[in-house]
Amino acid sequence: MLALPGPQHVFSYTGDFTCNGVPIVLRQEGGMGRGTGWAVWDASVTLAHWLQHISVEQRLQLLPPGKAFLELGSGTGIAGLSAAACLDQGYAHLSDLPSVLPALRHNVQLNPAVGVLL
Repeated sequence: MLALPGPQHVFSYTGDFTCNGVPIVLRQEGGMGRGTGWAVWDASVTLAHWLQHISVEQRLQLLPPGKAFLELGSGTGIAGLSAAACLDQGYAHLSDLPSVLPALRHNVQLNPAVGVLL
């Protein structure tokens, strides 16, 4: 098992990160001590940056126009919000456990331009 000392990727949660010109704003409540659903995971930051840098053609292959995607275990929502912003021609549905939904709902509300459903 690999044990890292903490997050390895830096991510600005204040709207500095954008995809398709849409800023992503995020509030992280607590962190790993509060449970896995309340923390921003390195993998979600990596996915967000990857989606930002791939070509439009590659994005269309991932999610053709009019199609939807569902993210199970969205946590803070960074992966799903970023995917929804980058793959803006589709529909995004984010979900998580009831105990995590208030934080996820708040982050979705902070990003009305993204167009995500819970």
